Amino acid sequence: MSTFANLPVEMVEYVFTFVRQRPDQGAACLVSRSWRHHMAPKMWEKLETNLRESGGRSLRTLLKADSNILPHVRELKICSLTSMDDTEDMEDRLRLLVAALPRDKLRMIYCTYYITDSTFQQLLLSQRKLESIQVDTTFTNLDQTGDSHFLFHDYHSWTASMMSEVKQIKFDIGMEEDGQAEETFRILRKALDECPRLENLILIDPMAFQDSLQDILSYATGGQLFFQLTSVTFEGLNLVPDRSRPFCHNFNITNLQQMNLKLCENVIQFLDSLTKSYSEMSGALKVLSIELLEDDSTPLETTSSIEGFLKACPKLKDLCLVLATCPLVGKDYLLSHADTLRSLVVSTWGPEQRVYSKQDLGSILKACKRLKCLAINFPRIRLGSVTKPGRDLRFNESEEGAEGLLAQISRYSSLHTLGMLNLPELTFDYYPKDHRTPAMVPNQAILQSYNSAMQSFANQVFRYMAQYGTSLKVFHVEAESVFGNSADLTVVPVFHNWHDFTYISGNVQDGSGIDVAVRVPLKAARREFPNDFIIQNFARKGSHI
Repeated sequence: MSTFANLPVEMVEYVFTFVRQRPDQGAACLVSRSWRHHMAPKMWEKLETNLRESGGRSLRTLLKADSNILPHVRELKICSLTSMDDTEDMEDRLRLLVAALPRDKLRMIYCTYYITDSTFQQLLLSQRKLESIQVDTTFTNLDQTGDSHFLFHDYHSWTASMMSEVKQIKFDIGMEEDGQAEETFRILRKALDECPRLENLILIDPMAFQDSLQDILSYATGGQLFFQLTSVTFEGLNLVPDRSRPFCHNFNITNLQQMNLKLCENVIQFLDSLTKSYSEMSGALKVLSIELLEDDSTPLETTSSIEGFLKACPKLKDLCLVLATCPLVGKDYLLSHADTLRSLVVSTWGPEQRVYSKQDLGSILKACKRLKCLAINFPRIRLGSVTKPGRDLRFNESEEGAEGLLAQISRYSSLHTLGMLNLPELTFDYYPKDHRTPAMVPNQAILQSYNSAMQSFANQVFRYMAQYGTSLKVFHVEAESVFGNSADLTVVPVFHNWHDFTYISGNVQDGSGIDVAVRVPLKAARREFPNDFIIQNFARKGSHI
């Protein structure tokens, strides 16, 4: 009799790759020992744990030989459960896990805990094939009171061979004092030399130190510090504060394919330097993500600099612009990438959130024929009000502007993912005008009300777009940290932080037999749609992988 095992190997792998994407993937392991055997490589290739949780990802389970988990782990992400975790206890747990990992199998390590020198050395000694290192340790912290590990001969003699396969690494460059730019450059130069295959550099300044990237790169004679990189992420850096001094970005633009600038200061001259390079020769840039600071002192000039860069740089496939309080980028600068653009994210913050007009958005969608993912600010939408905690929702008709915008988007059937980057409004009529009241309202009742409202709204969006022939797969609403006016207690109270809302289309039906949108955790959506730029982008918030 034919069995599942008689299927071609390629078909078996395809089936379990699909199962691996499902939230309840673990259930497949209960079918039979054969299914568990086939599932293991896909199910445990990427392991995320806090080393405390119970169940399949607990340390006790991971260390059991018969669990058959660790031999398949290639990417390991260890995240702290809370900021109050016992660091010493977690260090001991991490040592046990590192010791149990099969030798030279791990390719990526990401850890939010601080790792001591001895544990990091243990990791490097047992995992010589690491390609991505994103950890907090003195090895990756370029702020050193004495000689850096990368400059100290005893460490250099063995780290050189241990990091020869590294393609991605994260460095922290925060310094308590200014005037250390030359020392930071020496450390960074040596670190890059130790990683001959390095392609992806993540440079973070968590302390907002006085020296800038401009100061550090001023010591790079020949302008080739970042010459080998194909991807770079700068987060929290002061890029180029002094316009009167020359600046060289040090990139080989014929190699650079991806650039992420997150919450950096003084981005104008940095972008202008790259703009000049792209105007002189062609480049390879395909992915650009810029997230601006909320308190940008020159918003008009910053937007103008971004527009100039978009006009000069190569044709982009994925573009994300979180413009904070700066003006929107003109549509013509987006249209210069219309032939290649697959994903587009453009958002603004503040009380006057700017939105593209229906005409401008129509021009963008009509020209960008390959666009699959779109995330933008919508005109104001009021979902309605709640008269009692947790029930009795009354939904208003969609605002004319929002409905018109949605109708405009719905005409383009190629869209796969739609992101709404400003949360719809929901009022609570049962709040008396007493500032002491919100703290007395059960959070669970508020969440129940908002979840019900958002579920109904997502259903409306999916059905509305389906009427126009657009088979939307994902609808994502990006929640904000503060809602409404703190003086107006009829709006969602400012003390509450909401989570993002992510919905996917499916064949789930309600009691009346009508298909409904299914809300899923962002992590599950990220797993199900690994090539979705918007979902991956939002899922990486607060993370660097």
